[in-house]
Amino acid sequence: GFDAFTHLFESYLAKKSNKLTESFSEIGIPLVMKYLPKSLKNYKDLKTKEYVSYAALLGGINVANAAIPATESGSANRKNVVK
Repeated sequence: GFDAFTHLFESYLAKKSNKLTESFSEIGIPLVMKYLPKSLKNYKDLKTKEYVSYAALLGGINVANAAIPATESGSANRKNVVK
């Protein structure tokens, strides 16, 4: 869940972000923020897990399309973020 948020956020700020990745981030970030806390409180609620999973899918697509490095170390990612 939080990994999905990180992917969506980083890809939104990436130098190689584009309309597609920005749109996916604008859809996915609110989903994570709304449904991840609910999913953690009630792990049996499959609908909230569905929304978090969808946001994770969008984040994964974004990572592939905004040239986010495969390593998730902070120093590796900073060079790809717009300053």
